[in-house]
Amino acid sequence: MDNTHVSVTTKFKLPDAIASFAGQINDTDGHEAMPIKRWADVYGNEVKPLADALLNAGNEGQAIILNPELDADVTEINTHNVWKVKMEKAPGSFDIKRRIEVMDFMGVHRQIMYPGIAPIYAHALYNKADDPKVFRSITGDRKAYAYRLMDIYNDWCGRVSREQDRVRPTALLIDETPEAMAKKAKRLIDSGVRLFMLATDEPPGGVSPASPRMDPVWSLLASANCAALGHISISEKLLATLEWRNAPAFQGWMLGAEFSLDPWTLSNSHLQVQNYLMTIPPNLPATGSARSPRIWIVSMEAHRLIPRRRKRSSRSSRRTTFGATCVSPASILSRSVPISPDMVLKRCFATPAISRIMRGERIR
Repeated sequence: MDNTHVSVTTKFKLPDAIASFAGQINDTDGHEAMPIKRWADVYGNEVKPLADALLNAGNEGQAIILNPELDADVTEINTHNVWKVKMEKAPGSFDIKRRIEVMDFMGVHRQIMYPGIAPIYAHALYNKADDPKVFRSITGDRKAYAYRLMDIYNDWCGRVSREQDRVRPTALLIDETPEAMAKKAKRLIDSGVRLFMLATDEPPGGVSPASPRMDPVWSLLASANCAALGHISISEKLLATLEWRNAPAFQGWMLGAEFSLDPWTLSNSHLQVQNYLMTIPPNLPATGSARSPRIWIVSMEAHRLIPRRRKRSSRSSRRTTFGATCVSPASILSRSVPISPDMVLKRCFATPAISRIMRGERIR
């Protein structure tokens, strides 16, 4: 295996509009992409059950690991490879020294580096610890094993942070209680970690982020000038609990004795209609409107769900890494939700369609 570093003497020519910022740009959404064959070398043998489970999933048709035989970061650093080659084959995918060379080539000064496949699926195991169908080969105390994997990854983040200052790896700050989170954060800050990724689909440490019990965590991060980060993920637990609003700041916003109109509840009230619009048959990508006649769905005071209209639809769908075609939520909704953002400013009952509905007329 040859990991010899060859210094990059040429640099990508940035567009004129941003050329003057070369060397000052911050990349705020990078990921490491360590090949699975290197996991044991970097993280230790404890990671092998997770690696085996992912390879088994690949053998069963789910292409989670795209390049299982790759074991080196040697792709040439040039314009095509930097911008077009992805995942484990990308130059600088996991070798931090080469990544910094790639950043130099692109004119990037610092990069936030989010977790790669191993820690992402360690977190997935944490989320699915009680579902034996997920990673079936991993048995025993699955949640404890997931925590251990995340700790191993976090320790690696500390090592990478101590070795250089331009690539900032993001540790996973997840634990059972706020007190355990604070203890973990303190240990990692002392090890050199500067950035922490939260599991934003569940209450941290089992309590609301607004709970006074979380104050020591936020104070610790603030005093150490460390950022708490969120990243898009599969969020299956977001609305599984009302613990989010269980904090003094959200108490007293009652309508009668039963219903809370606190800021958290109101900020999520649009999701019920958005969910409905995404799941009624006329909007489904695979069926179009063939399953049912044209249906008028009227929603009042739920403007957050309105999709932004695009002049071009070239990005409304795309092929994913795994071969499936993804259709954007906005394009799905816009098929049969004839509303644009500027309509929020209009009186809904004055529109012809609503007026005809109010008169009981059939709308064609």
